[in-house]
Amino acid sequence: GRSLTLVDCGEGTQHHIAVCPSTKLYAVDDILITHLHGDHCFGIFGLLCSMGMAERTEPVSVVGPKGIRAMVEAALLAAPPCELPVPLRFSELEAGFSGYVKETASGLRVSAYPIEHGPPTWGYVLQEPDRAGKLDAKKARTMGAAGPQLGQLKNGQDITLADGGVVK
Repeated sequence: GRSLTLVDCGEGTQHHIAVCPSTKLYAVDDILITHLHGDHCFGIFGLLCSMGMAERTEPVSVVGPKGIRAMVEAALLAAPPCELPVPLRFSELEAGFSGYVKETASGLRVSAYPIEHGPPTWGYVLQEPDRAGKLDAKKARTMGAAGPQLGQLKNGQDITLADGGVVK
């Protein structure tokens, strides 16, 4: 199924997910928290409880500044009967951390870089996996490519024609 990555989780997050026809609660597999100001993370408690009430059992990854795990666990512990069948996988970023963090369930490569904002704060770079480009087969044939060469071009490979010409 479709996997979504959520960047920050303020208090209105559940509502926005509920009213967005293309987004479903069960599809959120990765939550990236930029910093521990409430308007960026206080919605995570309700979101996780709703996942539990929906009987979700697939793990959810939570990435954020050091302290996100203690914050989430304390809130969930203080709010029974929020039983979480959802396994949580925390990755806490230490002050000054910069670089690769993880690959999300949907294949995005996540890197985090510190930014200036008061409390320890990270901006995230989400890099999609490389995909084959769209091939203009008509143009490629006009340039002399044929048969299996079209597949090579579609996969991003250059081809050398019999006359020594190169098609990219």
